[in-house]
Amino acid sequence: TIEVNLPEQTVTIVATGEKESFTINGYKKNNMINGFDDIDYLQSMKGEIAEFAEKSLY
Repeated sequence: TIEVNLPEQTVTIVATGEKESFTINGYKKNNMINGFDDIDYLQSMKGEIAEFAEKSLY
């Protein structure tokens, strides 16, 4: 059995206790932890996006 700990970014072989770390893009890590796809992420940022749009001078 292999155990993946995404918040700690480690993979462990349960039978031996051998542990290795791995790197992952922060955006992708956040999305995986929260169960988001790209659209879900954008929807979660609606408030921040609206606030930015109000302040923007475009």
